[in-house]
Amino acid sequence: AVHMKEHSDRLKAFVFEQLKSEIAELHEDQKVMATNFAKLEDFVGDALSKEIAEFHEDKKDVTETKVRLIREAKAHFEKVRQKFIQKGASKVSEIVGRHLKKEISQLKDDIDASRKNDFGRRLFESYAQEYTNSFLNSKSETAKLLKVVDVTKQQLEDAKSTANEKEKIIDSKQVEIDGLKTKAEREAVVNELVTPLNTEQKEIMTNLLESVSTGKLRKQFDKYMPSVINGRSPAKKASSTIGTEVTGDKIQTNIGNVSQFNRNIVDIKRLAGI
Repeated sequence: AVHMKEHSDRLKAFVFEQLKSEIAELHEDQKVMATNFAKLEDFVGDALSKEIAEFHEDKKDVTETKVRLIREAKAHFEKVRQKFIQKGASKVSEIVGRHLKKEISQLKDDIDASRKNDFGRRLFESYAQEYTNSFLNSKSETAKLLKVVDVTKQQLEDAKSTANEKEKIIDSKQVEIDGLKTKAEREAVVNELVTPLNTEQKEIMTNLLESVSTGKLRKQFDKYMPSVINGRSPAKKASSTIGTEVTGDKIQTNIGNVSQFNRNIVDIKRLAGI
């Protein structure tokens, strides 16, 4: 019995010792795990910060690349644009001026003729009515006068129809004038924004704002302002990738402007009767 108790005590002591050792090892593992987890969080945070900083740098490079490409292509596009505007403006101005003057002169003549016809019609109707009342026995003469009145009425309707067509032409010209007024208001806003800039910066900023809607001009101006003033070139990696896209967009924009201008010329010729 003494030996049994002694062995039992030794077994308990051994079990307690092992349990104590396992618990201590568990605590050590938990500490190591907590340390490793903290290191992992620091690593992820640093990596994420670097990625965010790189993203902002790339975004800045995109804007600076766009400014740089516009600066480099500005001279060539300006030559083409000025040449096209000079030829187109000269031809359109000559054609529109000649035909518009002719149409307005014809319109005045038609309005005067319409007024005279209306006065003559009323005078003739009064005369015909008086003649009918005075000479009821002359039926054949009365019929002739009525036919003349009908012819006069038809001529008056034709004159009114012609006058209406001329009024439509005037309305279409008024729409063009309104478009020019809207364009002038937009140019006034752009000029107000670019006034503090020098000549080169004005030209670059004007090109950047060319495709921006009037309501967003000030917002986009604030966005491009730092890059236009600094005039810094972006990194080479961003330049090779972004440059193709921006150049493509610019060419498409100029082609769209040329197509729209050609359509405007066709509309003006059609309205002028060419």
